[in-house]
Amino acid sequence: MRHPAPRLAVALTLLVAPVVAPAQTPVDSGLAHYIATIRAIDNHAHPMRPISPGAPVDTEFDALPLDGIPPFPIPWRLTLEAPVWARAARALYGLRAGDSGAAGRIAARASLLREQGEHFPAWVLDRAGIEVMFANRIAMGPGLEPPRFRWVPFDDPLLFPLDTRVEASRTPDTRSLYPKEAALLRRYLADLGLTAVPPALDQYIAGVVVPTLQHQRERGAIAIKFEVAYLRSLDFADPDSTLARAVYARYAAGGAPTGPEYKALTDYLFRVVAREAGRLGLSYTFTCSRRSADSTRRREPRPVASSHCSTTRRFGGPAS
Repeated sequence: MRHPAPRLAVALTLLVAPVVAPAQTPVDSGLAHYIATIRAIDNHAHPMRPISPGAPVDTEFDALPLDGIPPFPIPWRLTLEAPVWARAARALYGLRAGDSGAAGRIAARASLLREQGEHFPAWVLDRAGIEVMFANRIAMGPGLEPPRFRWVPFDDPLLFPLDTRVEASRTPDTRSLYPKEAALLRRYLADLGLTAVPPALDQYIAGVVVPTLQHQRERGAIAIKFEVAYLRSLDFADPDSTLARAVYARYAAGGAPTGPEYKALTDYLFRVVAREAGRLGLSYTFTCSRRSADSTRRREPRPVASSHCSTTRRFGGPAS
């Protein structure tokens, strides 16, 4: 019988023998310099308008600001205690290490805001090496003009044209978020000279959904934004148009749909809004969220850590 020991010893020697890593190829200095000159496109941001002292604060930077929901954990790097923010402040404002605390950052920003005025947002882009920022906002304003800032408005309100009291009552989160969507829908209706939604779903689509998207496109929108993951799950089922029309007709004049009824309606309206956006050449983007342990127990989505997801819709064609 052949003895396996010599072969085993050779195998072990090969396994434990030191391996010399090849030297790293030096970086091409010309290529590195060229890459450093490439300016970025920020495809998801909520920039705020520069506000003069004493002027009303900017409240249009997000349709669903999360300050109204119960506290929830976020990754430590996103907290103000993370040192990355002090380093960013030093790079942005030119601060020294001892001046990059909260008070120093506030003072530096206030000073530069007075100096730059409405040019302050564009100045920030230049300092950060950003050429274009996609501004997810309810509306744009002074200091956020194209071509540096491109508008991405929110169209979740178009998915919820009926009374949302039952939907809002599901969780502590949704109780504060659904009223914000209702208020934004009233604003969209007022922009069209309406005080209430039409009595039939087809009239609502033709008289509210389509002209709202058209107006957004005419005002410079390049895409639309859905934050619907904060309000319901993203499992948009194959829509039942007959059921959607029946639900809308039943509650258009008053009353709140049940959860299954509202889901059937939003499943249908989501596809209507996305299709019309595609026809107008607008892409659509999502805020996505994962469930936390307590939200799984409640069987509702909770935006513990949200991320920006995007998809583009072809003109009149299927999503890609």
